[in-house]
Amino acid sequence: MDNTLATQETTTTSIDSRELALKICEWVHDKKGRNLRLYSVAEACSYADYIVICSGTSDRHISAMADDIKVSAKKFGRTLIGTEGANQGHWVLLDFGDLVVHLFYEPVREYYELDRLWSDHRVSTQDASKYDASAPVLEEDDDDDDDDDEY
Repeated sequence: MDNTLATQETTTTSIDSRELALKICEWVHDKKGRNLRLYSVAEACSYADYIVICSGTSDRHISAMADDIKVSAKKFGRTLIGTEGANQGHWVLLDFGDLVVHLFYEPVREYYELDRLWSDHRVSTQDASKYDASAPVLEEDDDDDDDDDEY
């Protein structure tokens, strides 16, 4: 019996919530997710550091994105602690503890307006703007402190 896969999974280093949020943006973008938004909410709420919100074109599209996120996050040592709405497909919530992902069918997203709730907390980094085209991008500064965590 080959234990290579099991060994790989146990030796994988877990990534932090910021790295996972950016990876999820990448995965959702690759799956043709629409209207992608990344919010840094650590100072505004007690249950998460980051929130990713994205729209899909159909129930199947949303389910495919959710499945991809679950499988891919596990490869990076992150375990999903809760899922809501996976059976309906109009709004799927994936809870990673310090990161929450909302995948919406667009009319449902418009109805609940979660983006409006978190609009003051958009991530403003070069990394996020690759996937969230409307994210504000911070100007590069001349200091060398490598502090990319300012939002």
